[in-house]
Amino acid sequence: MVTTARITPPGTGLKPGAVNAVSAAPPTGEHICAWLADVTALVVALCPPGALYLSGGDVAIAVAHALGATGFQIRGRVAECVPYGHFLGGRWSRPVMTKAGGFGTDTTLLHVVNFIEEKLSV
Repeated sequence: MVTTARITPPGTGLKPGAVNAVSAAPPTGEHICAWLADVTALVVALCPPGALYLSGGDVAIAVAHALGATGFQIRGRVAECVPYGHFLGGRWSRPVMTKAGGFGTDTTLLHVVNFIEEKLSV
């Protein structure tokens, strides 16, 4: 048995960012995606970044659902395997970049960071 910590989302009656210890079986990919989506939703609510970079299709879908998005509109490409665009609907209207977990090179993340700095910085 593993003890995990889960960040408590807003609206639960606990202080924002409170950690709730839970005993559980080892986390599955689905649990990890749900946790990452919860953390992203909390960060977006408390201190929104200029853009989101989501790696892994399951992570991107979980985050989209957590933010209430109903779709994704592609606007262009950051790197060969990294489209960028915007979620449709939901609480997040800033740019989103996604990358399938199994694709990319050693410099893909560097291309993303350069894109954010050069194209999305205000």
